[in-house]
Formats: sequence, structure tokens, C-alpha cells
Amino acid sequence: MNQFSSDLVMITETWLRDSILDEVINIPGYCVIRKDRSKSIHGGVCIFVKDNIHFTVLDQFSDDDCEVLWLKIRPIRLPRGTSSIIVGTVYHPPSADNKLLLDHLNNVLTTVEALYPNCAFIVAGDFNQLPIDNLARQFRLKQLVKFPTRCANTLDLILTNIPQFYNTPQKLPPFGLSDHFTVALEPLNRPKQRKTTSRITVRRKNPS
Repeated sequence: MNQFSSDLVMITETWLRDSILDEVINIPGYCVIRKDRSKSIHGGVCIFVKDNIHFTVLDQFSDDDCEVLWLKIRPIRLPRGTSSIIVGTVYHPPSADNKLLLDHLNNVLTTVEALYPNCAFIVAGDFNQLPIDNLARQFRLKQLVKFPTRCANTLDLILTNIPQFYNTPQKLPPFGLSDHFTVALEPLNRPKQRKTTSRITVRRKNPS
């Protein structure tokens, strides 16, 4: 996070519990939002957001059967014509019901498009073997991660409808005890516009 000065950090399989307070995992300069698993061990997702970015937790889309955390963020700079960015962090366990999660993602993205016109989407996390092709086509999402993230499999994905504003994702070493590679996504550097000067010549109109 310090190396990339990350605006947003999504973590899956946090293994956090109610007994673990936010103070234990706080990182200076960031706000942490969590969705811990309550029915069994392991699992859970969380997002760290840089504290200068305005965000809203979309609790109305929380589903006890799906490990997905939704935020609406308003960075200082947004692509022209984009009202906000809807962020979803997903953990889909290998044994989970594919249809259940696909229905959830479909319903949320459909509702969000109506609630927040001209919004952008970034949906990322550990999807395991979830088939995403139909979802990506329906919402014009592009999957950006093109390298294996666990052994020979690409399980950790980034889906977005604004791919033109980002560099190719980078593969970084696993974090902590994870056996998944970390994925870093950086925005494209905006070219600096050259300052132009203009010179205007006028004819003096005084009597002399």
C-alpha cells in the first residue's frame, strides 16, 4: 500500500471475526470497511480506502449468502462523464453456489445502473471458477487480469467498464500466508497539457 500509494485495497479471505477490533488492523491514512463471515470459519472480505476519498457503504446490497462488499466512491478525479465508481469486493469459495452469486451480481449491477446513472464499475476479488462471460457481456465489463494468480489458474479477477483508464495489472508476491499472488492495478498517467501563450497586437486609437 505504501509502495503504490494505493487509493483502494481489496482483501479476500480476511479470516476476521467480531472479536477482532478495527484497531488491530488499522493502517494510518486509511479507513477500513469489513464484511466478516459469521456462519463458519475463514472467509470474509474487507476494503481499505484512503481517507481523502469520499465513500458510501452500500449496505442495502448486503446478502448473507454472498461474500461481497459494495461501496460507492467519489475520488477527487473521475473520468469525464463518470458520476461515481461502484466498487465490489468478491470472495467466492470453491464449494459455493455459482448461480446464487451470479444472481446477486446481476441484481446489484442492474439496480446500481438505475440508481447512479453514468457510474463506473470495478468488481474484483477471488472468483475461483465462477463463469463470468455472460455477466461481463451484459454489463460491458472487461476482465483485466491475464496471468495466473494461484498455481496455473487465474482465480483473482478485476472486472470494469472503464478499462481504458488503467495500465495492465501487475503480479506481485503473495501477502502474508496467502498462496495467491497479489494484483496491483494503477491508473494511466494523464499527459500533462502544454501551457500555450497567445500574443495579441492591437492598433492604438488615441489622437496622436
